[in-house]
Amino acid sequence: IKRAMDFLDADQIGLIGRVLSATKRPLQVGATGANLAFAIPNVWRDARTASVYSKYGVKGPLDLVRFGADWIQGLLHSYKKDDLWKQAAKSGALFTFQKSISPETFVKKAVGKSSLLDKLNVIKHVEQLNNHMEEATKLATYQRGFRSGAPVDDIAYEVANYGGSPNFGRAGSYGPTVDLLWIFYNPRLQGPGGNMRRIAETPSTAGKAALVRIGTTMVLPALALWAWNQQFDGEQG
Repeated sequence: IKRAMDFLDADQIGLIGRVLSATKRPLQVGATGANLAFAIPNVWRDARTASVYSKYGVKGPLDLVRFGADWIQGLLHSYKKDDLWKQAAKSGALFTFQKSISPETFVKKAVGKSSLLDKLNVIKHVEQLNNHMEEATKLATYQRGFRSGAPVDDIAYEVANYGGSPNFGRAGSYGPTVDLLWIFYNPRLQGPGGNMRRIAETPSTAGKAALVRIGTTMVLPALALWAWNQQFDGEQG
């Protein structure tokens, strides 16, 4: 709740903050938060990240089946808000992208102050569905870490940073405010940032996968664009 409140407070900093928030929120919600066309492919991206980068990722073909079962169980835990969900939430592992772009929705739900209008709001229900799917991958990773016998603090760190979506709770003191000026600033920052941290932490295992991803998604396209531009001179270039 505290992390969501940090993003919520940033939206309410003076008149300028409220004006920026009024224009930012519909764009973010329409593009991602209440957009199933974004959320459904995002499940695959999160699952790939958790299975490849996480210490509790997939270890073989049979384990891939187990990961799928863990994901379904994670989705149920997210809907039920049961003891495992509460434990994972308390550890700080479940701060999702949806909570960062619509903090008021989740703060109200957490403190039990959702109004009748909120309950009838279709957009908020879609946001909740997207959040459940995002949490499912993190909860799947959390369960796998729990079965490994690792300390809860280690599991929470691994899940928050590599167990699905990036750690959107890492925003710094000015991150939520900068996010008002640059839409999706923090998501753009945390994705590559997570890859770099993984390379530094586990260079011989998951770090290699992160290095390959950076190379294929950032370095190679940049080199290809540079090579293409070399054919132009003068006014053409």
